[in-house]
Amino acid sequence: MVYVRTLSSKVNEIETMIYNKTEHPYVERFIQKPFIDSDKLFVLHHLYEKSSVKDDLKQPYMVSIMLVQMALDTHETIPSEFAAPMQETTKQITVLAGDFYSGLYYYLLADLEDIAMIRTLAHAIEQINEAKMKLYKNDCVSFDSFVQTIEKIETFLLEAVVHETRMDTDTFSIIKQFLTLSRLMSENEKWMNGQVSYIERFAQQYLSDRQMEQYVKEKTNNLKEKFVEQLRQPFVNIELRNYMCEKLNVTIDTTAVEEG
Repeated sequence: MVYVRTLSSKVNEIETMIYNKTEHPYVERFIQKPFIDSDKLFVLHHLYEKSSVKDDLKQPYMVSIMLVQMALDTHETIPSEFAAPMQETTKQITVLAGDFYSGLYYYLLADLEDIAMIRTLAHAIEQINEAKMKLYKNDCVSFDSFVQTIEKIETFLLEAVVHETRMDTDTFSIIKQFLTLSRLMSENEKWMNGQVSYIERFAQQYLSDRQMEQYVKEKTNNLKEKFVEQLRQPFVNIELRNYMCEKLNVTIDTTAVEEG
């Protein structure tokens, strides 16, 4: 597990760097510290570590990408009409904070004169926001469509970067399943705890709560089984595999798997 500890240490360094860049006393008077998705940062760092991207570009790229993710996540905390109300001042500051994080990514990449990456991230933001609107409007006509939309929200930013920088697409296909399952399980947990969840809104339109609970359980288990099967591929890095298994609370027979 030396690789995971080393990678975790590097991830912590980047987290600290991001927090330092986004620190703003006025904003923090009204909203919590920005949320950094540690799973996305971990897998992103893994992808960059294994990529041919120039070493001096890896860190600014990762910081920029995570700033975009933070902007998207921050804007998502603004409650919809179905959630508990938020004070108007807090709502306005939350919107501005998300815009602030988004502006920082643009500033960093503009300083590198990397127009291609700016366009890549801007396109990803557009696509993700369209997918979020699809969920918000409850436009998914089936649970498979619902899962595909969740997948786009959770993975399109990293997928755009993977294609732009010609990273390992085989490994990323596994990462996509991991991130999608993680979000789906999170949405289901919120729903089970009586919190606002996209699953709840989908269930209200198509199935009763009891039917939906059983349906989501079956679908999630099926997705987990497919995910575990994919993890048996010999190209999967063993430390990355162990990290994802631990996060999703799944097990795999390691004696039958070759180290990636």
